[in-house]
Amino acid sequence: MGTARSAALRALLRVEKENGYSNLVLDGALEGLPFGSRDRALATAIFYGVLEHRITLDYIIGLYSRIPVLKLSPAVREILRMGVYQIRYLERVPNSAAVNESVKLAKTNGETRAAGFINAVLRALLRGPDRIKLPDAYKEPIKYRSAAFSCPEKLITFWQKAYGETCTDRILGSLLEKPDIFIRVNNTRISEEQLLERLGSEGVKAKRVLWPDNALRLKNPGEIRRLSCYQEGLFHVQDLSSQICCRILDPQPGERAIDVCAAPGGKTFTMAERMENRGEISAFDLYPARVRLVQKGACRLGLSIVRSAARNAAESEKQSGSC
Repeated sequence: MGTARSAALRALLRVEKENGYSNLVLDGALEGLPFGSRDRALATAIFYGVLEHRITLDYIIGLYSRIPVLKLSPAVREILRMGVYQIRYLERVPNSAAVNESVKLAKTNGETRAAGFINAVLRALLRGPDRIKLPDAYKEPIKYRSAAFSCPEKLITFWQKAYGETCTDRILGSLLEKPDIFIRVNNTRISEEQLLERLGSEGVKAKRVLWPDNALRLKNPGEIRRLSCYQEGLFHVQDLSSQICCRILDPQPGERAIDVCAAPGGKTFTMAERMENRGEISAFDLYPARVRLVQKGACRLGLSIVRSAARNAAESEKQSGSC
């Protein structure tokens, strides 16, 4: 199965079954497939779109399905989410294609008996879009916000208690905005100015962030892992909040730092870079597979002071590894 939609489905199923990191799961699903840039873009849009709008998609499916969403098989559930997402959010995808391709996905993924059910649900959505009515915002405010902004009810309740309704609504509104992508310059290999030039030569628009240092904001970078400056270990992707956390800690060259729950390693890498790759960082995570992510990232960035190991932070240290 070499289609963009089948790749997105495989990645979504891995996230649901294995709780994998979304970016790594998608990279694995796309690797080695004979996709052009348009197909890769479609797979990426569907994958992240379904993850971001999952609660809203499930709410909509529940309005048209006679079977509760959580009682559907994982494959059928994800195929329906993908179909609804394409119909509701991807204007460039014809509705007929969204339905037909969803039916094909069912048949090629061992869900032939569910193909008719998937077809019926999606066509019911097309025939009666007016049935999509959110919960009453006054009678059921939490349920309304959850369905409208695709956010768990428990989290909304927590935010309201901690920050108040006005701030909570601002937070929820921001969830519908496309997030910025930030990277951290690997100052052990390149300067901010040099990386800006390298990114520009690869067609990526980047701007400095006022604070902290060595943070850049990217605009529509495409597939970051395919950039030569990424492959050469000149930067890693990291949210600005995590970079600020490391800046406040401000580890110095020659010091020793410990990072627990370290995978996939962003804070570990930033600390090592701030330490100019001098000193020692012990990066621990509970699962060996996640520890390997830290090791792989440290090797790509050339950060030799990182020592990673599978370890429960409450127990004694186990054998560590490095690149």
